[in-house]
Amino acid sequence: MQLRDSFRHGLHLSNMMMNMFLGDMSDEDILVRPVPGANHIAWQLGHLLINENNSIKLLGATPVELPAGFEAQHTKESAATDTGFLPKRGYLELAAKVRMTLLNAIDAAPDSKFDEPLTGMLAMLAPNLGALMVLLAIHESNHAGQFSVVRLSLKKKVMF
Repeated sequence: MQLRDSFRHGLHLSNMMMNMFLGDMSDEDILVRPVPGANHIAWQLGHLLINENNSIKLLGATPVELPAGFEAQHTKESAATDTGFLPKRGYLELAAKVRMTLLNAIDAAPDSKFDEPLTGMLAMLAPNLGALMVLLAIHESNHAGQFSVVRLSLKKKVMF
């Protein structure tokens, strides 16, 4: 297996899990907070999209243009709000565009690109761009696990 295949496989598995958890959820369901202070799924989806889109920039490719106000709607400061979020379909369509752009950026990047070091807070989790590609899959899986808790609170089918 080649390096890019490993990145693609991890991203595919985490995305498959996330989509399974979201499959039967409604627009109202993605705004449910399973406990006080928890982030709802809509905010988490935006958070994931912004992180993935920023990773596209780090790979040297052009990221997807996000809707006006999207980044402001999905900051830590706005996580407590329950209005102004996209419907589930809007997130899923945007996620598909961002993921395809990321996969194309991974394919286009020279091998040496993945050895480029990261700086700042991000470097504590991923020392280089190759590690960041792995982190993206782990990050998505982490949030998919949180979606599972929302599913339980809504008495939806247990997926795993």
